[in-house]
Amino acid sequence: MVPVRPTFWNIPEWSEALQYVLGLAVMLVLVWGIVSHVRSWRRGASEHGVPWTWQTWRSTVDRLLRYVVLPERLHSDPFALITHSLLLWGMVMLAIGTALATIDWDVFHLIWGWRLLSGVTYQIFELVLDLAGVALVIGAGLALYRRYILRPPRLSRPRSSRDAWQSPVLVGLLLFIGITGFALEGLRIEGGRLLSPTFANDSEVRATASSEHPRDQTAVAAATIARWSPIGNGFAALFGGLSLSAIRGTHLIVWWLHALAAFAFLILIPFTKAIHLVAGLAHVVLPRSDEWPVASENGPTSSPGISLPALTWRQRMEITACTACGKCQELCPAYVLGQPLTPKGLVWAAQGQLLAELRWLPLVPRIPSEEREWLRQEAIWSCYTCRLCEEVCPVLIRHTGLVGAYRRALVDSGRLGSGLEEVFINLQRYGNSFGQSPRKRGDWTKGLGFPVKNACKEPVEYLWFVGDYASYDPRVQSATQAAARLLHLAGVDFGILFDKEKNSGNDARRAGEEGLFEYLREENIASFRQASFRAIITGDPHSYHALRNEYGLEQAGLARQKGPSSAREWQPVESSSTKGASGPALSRKSHSSSSGTINSSAPGLVRPLVELFWELLQEGRLKVVRRIKRRVTYHDPCYLGRYNGIYDAPRAILEAIGCTLVEMPRHGRHSFCCGAGGGRIWMKDRPDTRERPAENRIREAINLVGVQDLVVACPKDLVMFQDAVKSLGYEQKLRVVDITVLLGEAVLGKSPSDPDEPTVFEA
Repeated sequence: MVPVRPTFWNIPEWSEALQYVLGLAVMLVLVWGIVSHVRSWRRGASEHGVPWTWQTWRSTVDRLLRYVVLPERLHSDPFALITHSLLLWGMVMLAIGTALATIDWDVFHLIWGWRLLSGVTYQIFELVLDLAGVALVIGAGLALYRRYILRPPRLSRPRSSRDAWQSPVLVGLLLFIGITGFALEGLRIEGGRLLSPTFANDSEVRATASSEHPRDQTAVAAATIARWSPIGNGFAALFGGLSLSAIRGTHLIVWWLHALAAFAFLILIPFTKAIHLVAGLAHVVLPRSDEWPVASENGPTSSPGISLPALTWRQRMEITACTACGKCQELCPAYVLGQPLTPKGLVWAAQGQLLAELRWLPLVPRIPSEEREWLRQEAIWSCYTCRLCEEVCPVLIRHTGLVGAYRRALVDSGRLGSGLEEVFINLQRYGNSFGQSPRKRGDWTKGLGFPVKNACKEPVEYLWFVGDYASYDPRVQSATQAAARLLHLAGVDFGILFDKEKNSGNDARRAGEEGLFEYLREENIASFRQASFRAIITGDPHSYHALRNEYGLEQAGLARQKGPSSAREWQPVESSSTKGASGPALSRKSHSSSSGTINSSAPGLVRPLVELFWELLQEGRLKVVRRIKRRVTYHDPCYLGRYNGIYDAPRAILEAIGCTLVEMPRHGRHSFCCGAGGGRIWMKDRPDTRERPAENRIREAINLVGVQDLVVACPKDLVMFQDAVKSLGYEQKLRVVDITVLLGEAVLGKSPSDPDEPTVFEA
């Protein structure tokens, strides 16, 4: 007899029928629970949609491969990567195997009278499922060992956490399903072996056995290929001393235990943290816009008695997708430095609030008091919106967007972070955070030795959006003047808006003042319409992000501004691993590609100043006349790096002017924050603050052997790090210098901020 899968061997008809009834009920409960979550997500406000194009489908497949099939964000943690992969693929392959077995029996056998899982196909099927079972058991064992023996801090929970029982139960069920599956296989193999001499040598007994157990022949045939089930065959040896009747009785009991455990796991999926299997996959795979998520005013703000802010439907889904792995918490500057914020706790507490809307569902307990602590306003205002948490999240949760939602609720209720009220008034009244007269915005141009065009009065190739700190802060003005001198030397036709420019509103938006951001955006767009230019440049990464990604300049009709005929359309340089004679090729590693988001704004219209300077160096319009032979380290600004994927241009400039670059341990995508983002530069530190992010970063730079300079490419970085150097007493050990000033010294042969003194601006 050709070996076939011995489906329902030794299972009475009543058990078989009851299993189908229970299976149908379980699937109905599973679907009902998932639909309940989907309905909860749909209560959120709409988000900017992404059309389904060929590129969208390619991006979807790319995210599926990068974050699910081969989870690249777990590569830094081999233990977690191995555990996740074993559990995932063990479950997936066993689920596929169960589906194939069902199709084989209920479709091919009952309808067409032949078997899919027979012969060689069945042998391969048995081997693959044995390997899948091994993966599941080992993965579950590793998960339990990691959580309850190794106990890494990022997996910690409050004692009264609502999910304290969930991890051991869910992982324990998977372990039990895997072990009982092997036990069933071993019992079936041993049963087939005991039956084989009966069928072979005693026709009368064989006929009796066959009439009572008509599927015994399949068990006998399957036992002949037991070597294709190495683990099941090993389990069969454990039952070698049992009689056939004992084998049958034990098999039926284990079969029911196995089935009930599988049913229990499926039922628990929508009512426990296991819902991330559904929500996480959907959130990773579905495309989304890179726009800042803002729930409309008409959207639901909360359920009665639940302090859940207005969220978009996508935010509700990503909250549900959280696995509470703690990778975000492990790297968060606020949490690491003792602030009350924990990104994991924030999302987990928000998930508790969201689940409270489903309080009519079973197994959804009340929110513990410890989780409410994670949502205190002190915690919400501690976030620097640096996106380091988002860079490492395996399911691509946008923590900063959630922080923004809670901050908007706090602002609406008048509970502002310390120091924000005065800044918001200044932004509203003067258009800048310093409370200075708009007429003074262009005062930094005095003493340059050449006039700077007013882009509202004459056409220019580049409209330079200078920004508040670069315009008003004396500590930054020298770098601003250096940039102007370099542009003038290179023959770049540029101009500024003078008093028509206002703060970009980026940090006001992240501090929760959405209305103020809208006002500033409208004011700046109105000024842009008065000007004639081909592209916008800016040296402020915060302004760059807002202008490029959140102003909607294309929709505002500004993407095809006409300037001088000599202007060229800008195209990003393709990534390359080779280096030409003039330096390394420039590449843009977009944040969008790493998080599955799609940018819908006008990247070619808005350019960072640092990329323009690198282009001018490559074209020979700026020439290095004095090499800066200094050992330096470079700090990646959050809004230039993680937010917009610009990492190479600053490093290429430093190499071109002769600096020796020494990378800090935390650089590139994992660069530490300076502490200025999210409006934190305007807020007062808590009295119990033990160390500021900028101070932590300075200590990191100081520990690099022989490093003389900390190079920055952001006005706020310059301010924060200068203050940190002074507070730590490292002024004689490390200087903080803007990359534009270093470039100016290399090109001009002296400090661009002081033509008479060849010195570099220091902290």
